[in-house]
Amino acid sequence: MQKKCSRNGRCNDAVMCNRNPGNRLGRKLRGKLGSGFIGESLRLTPLAIALLTWSAHSYAETEMPTVNVTAQQGDESALSSYRAYIGSSGALGTKELLDTPFSVSVATKEYIANQQATTIAEAFKGDAAVTALSNNIGGENSQIAIRGLALDTLNGYKIDGLNTVLWQADLPLEHFEQIEILKGLSGFMYGFSSPGGIANYQTKRATQEPVSMVSVGYGTQSQFKAQADIGRRFGDNDRYGLRVNAVHEGGTTYLDAPIKRDSVSAAFDVRLAPGLVWTLDGLYQKRKVNGSLFALTLADGVALPGPVDGSQRLSQDFTYHETTIAAVGTELRWNIAGSWDMRLGYRSMRQTRTNYDSFLTVTDNAGNYNEDLYRWYSKQNSDSANLLFSGQIQTGSISHDVTFGTDMQRAERINGNFGDDFLGVGNLSRDTTFANPGLPVDQALFKASDTRNIGVFASDTIHWNSQWSSIIGLRHSNYTQHSYNLDGSTSDTYTKTALSPTLAMIWKPAASVSYYVSYVESLEQGGSAPLSTVNYGTTFGPLKSKQYEAGVKKEGRGWSAEAALFRIERGLEFTNSANVYIQEGALSYQGLDVAGRMELGRDWGLMASAVLMNSSNKSDDPSVDGKRASNVANFTAALQAEYKVPTLTGLTFSGGTRYVGKQALESDNAHIIGSYQLYDIGARYKAKVGGKDVIFRANLDNLTNEKYWLGSWNGFLIQGAPRTLRASAEFNF
Repeated sequence: MQKKCSRNGRCNDAVMCNRNPGNRLGRKLRGKLGSGFIGESLRLTPLAIALLTWSAHSYAETEMPTVNVTAQQGDESALSSYRAYIGSSGALGTKELLDTPFSVSVATKEYIANQQATTIAEAFKGDAAVTALSNNIGGENSQIAIRGLALDTLNGYKIDGLNTVLWQADLPLEHFEQIEILKGLSGFMYGFSSPGGIANYQTKRATQEPVSMVSVGYGTQSQFKAQADIGRRFGDNDRYGLRVNAVHEGGTTYLDAPIKRDSVSAAFDVRLAPGLVWTLDGLYQKRKVNGSLFALTLADGVALPGPVDGSQRLSQDFTYHETTIAAVGTELRWNIAGSWDMRLGYRSMRQTRTNYDSFLTVTDNAGNYNEDLYRWYSKQNSDSANLLFSGQIQTGSISHDVTFGTDMQRAERINGNFGDDFLGVGNLSRDTTFANPGLPVDQALFKASDTRNIGVFASDTIHWNSQWSSIIGLRHSNYTQHSYNLDGSTSDTYTKTALSPTLAMIWKPAASVSYYVSYVESLEQGGSAPLSTVNYGTTFGPLKSKQYEAGVKKEGRGWSAEAALFRIERGLEFTNSANVYIQEGALSYQGLDVAGRMELGRDWGLMASAVLMNSSNKSDDPSVDGKRASNVANFTAALQAEYKVPTLTGLTFSGGTRYVGKQALESDNAHIIGSYQLYDIGARYKAKVGGKDVIFRANLDNLTNEKYWLGSWNGFLIQGAPRTLRASAEFNF
């Protein structure tokens, strides 16, 4: 089987190969720049530099009396570990990102660790195309939008390419090697999902080098975290591999409320025979955060209030949001003969969610609100499987990379009886305390809906010559959705079959540059009327989306850049003036997505990205027709810099800024959320302590303590996170 190694020689698939940096792909890629993940930048003030330097050294100094500390030479470039060159493209298989006719963004484990990111929004805060819709301290979880389109919580998240349900929950980032975001439609590549995109989490697995890592961390207000990561290959010729990861988080959040999170994962693999590998992995997490807010909404005629401080707790101290997730996956990979491979995989996810949190309705322009306690228990289940064959065929001078197969994904929502209890009246300008009614959360469950999608797909990547190639892909989807009444009877059934084509042309006049045009169609699941609407629980049939994209990707020595023009067309769902959630009309998004990275000598790295967007609703409802799409900023931008101090080897400073423009909160544009700009600074120090690698990190996010609103779906608001400090020490044995 062809080995998959990254451009810096590190194996991306240690399960299948014995880390041979001299293989064909490694030789082809060696010597090209590994620049950084799209990020942010900030001019560091002398005070900030002094504080961060003190923070990094303070950890080292605690060890100085008993051990020897020696600074360790860092990476060859400031950004080399942030740049990914190979990624999964679903049904298209694993490809070099330069050869994919789509926009793909990758957060590597090094970037995630250096940013001390805890959510997917933080992991991609350097990509201007990815914007936060919520946060998992002030709100229930970290929701994101890609190019203004919310990621589908039922079908938009994958683990190793297979679907996993994340209904108001977050996957623990510590267990994953990298996260890949496919921007836009995924119809052929991944099948059924919204046009926002796909987030694919790649599981950490045993590599050829042993892994023994322990880290401890601290965050505002008094959050703490401990993690252990152990990986080994063993047996004859390293036949077996095992990677185990465990995380515990506790303490008090910046809302002065408790948090507790425990997660553990294990990934096992065995080389059954040459070219035949079986993998098995599992992940479990239980997370409970107090003081979280279900959402804040505005009564009719009420103006948008000014944003509140992110550290102000709007909910009661007895409220909480708790989720558990349990996932298991297995895959068999077989190199049948020559270039022909087979992959057979299955993944199951089970999730529970308990709401005992506040819902605020602002009733007047003075900031007065009614506070309700939402009590709700629910379950979400998903199962997915795929069978994929891939190989190469030669027809004269023309070569073909062929893939074909089938997949299935099923999602099920099981709800409990919903409880809504009025607590009292408060005001956004002050803390208000109410007594805990002490009511139970009803755990009597009934099935609300289930969906099933079976797909059959095939594609041909045709290499006409050394410069020109084209992709022809076709997926047939058979989609069924059932909705149920409280007594278990079926209330609605939707069945739809559709063909989803993917067409693309790629021109590579040189090995380091590619121009492409692509067209994709996709099906997405219809929405469900939210709690605040009069037709709550009503579900709608699937929608069809289309995407057109033209772009360029370029890699140079010490720099890289990409740009994409795109247009997305999809069906429109919104809450009308009668407070009824409906599916009617259409909307379009078009824009320009650009990003670039540059290394200035050995010490400086700069990264930047920006997205220009224009969106428009088309509807028979005059209050919505021609208005901007909700939660879409016309302009977002991010800039980041990293500086390796040449006089103190191992010390790196970083800084960034991120701008998000104004957004419409609802489809009728009744409220416009103001723009905001965030600044971050950080420092890390890599050293040898007693002969072992140690990395000290400190990050200060939202340096200026900007107050801002995040607009979530259906006109809900969540306060943005305040200034937060994170510090950690990582020990590698």
